[in-house]
Amino acid sequence: MVMFRHRLADKAIVWEPEMLTVVSKDVFSLEYLYVVLHEWLIEHGWCDRFDAKFRETYYEQRDFGGGPRELWIRWRMTRAPASRWMKDPLFTAELDFDMHALGVKPTEVVVKGRKLGADTGEMEVKCRIRLLYNKKYQGTNFLKNLIKYASKRMFKPRIDAHQKELYNELTELQEALKTYFMIETYLDEPQLERFHLTRSQENL
Repeated sequence: MVMFRHRLADKAIVWEPEMLTVVSKDVFSLEYLYVVLHEWLIEHGWCDRFDAKFRETYYEQRDFGGGPRELWIRWRMTRAPASRWMKDPLFTAELDFDMHALGVKPTEVVVKGRKLGADTGEMEVKCRIRLLYNKKYQGTNFLKNLIKYASKRMFKPRIDAHQKELYNELTELQEALKTYFMIETYLDEPQLERFHLTRSQENL
């Protein structure tokens, strides 16, 4: 009998807020969304520009006889959190992306008088961020219990700072996605460039 274990089963999670979900049913560019999210991740230190270090762990595309496409995409990012303690070796931060595109079809839009290729369909982006103890501190029950005790005393200021930093990033990411999909946002400044489209009469 094959036994499956969740990849987080043996990890000592310190903090994990609710999952972020953004859904759009409109015109968008899957390729451009890919690019701007990648740039956001680079800017916030989750990856660099080398493809070998960009962790796209899953990509599946289904074509239905030349009609609409369905896509599943997963990214798994890891980095050391960086608050005023700089890169803290005791902790690890993880950011998961799960994207699902349904009924994706090519279309054309008019932007500043130019026709551009785009996509239409439903796009769902789910993001989850978490703070964990570094892997090397999770090996034995003694270490786990020691860290659990210490986290309530010595490490609390560091944990609080990392939580605040990661929560702010998650909020920025949410606003960035909403800005891209032109959903109502709450931050003063847009976090990503809008994919602002003007449909021509032929495409209505």
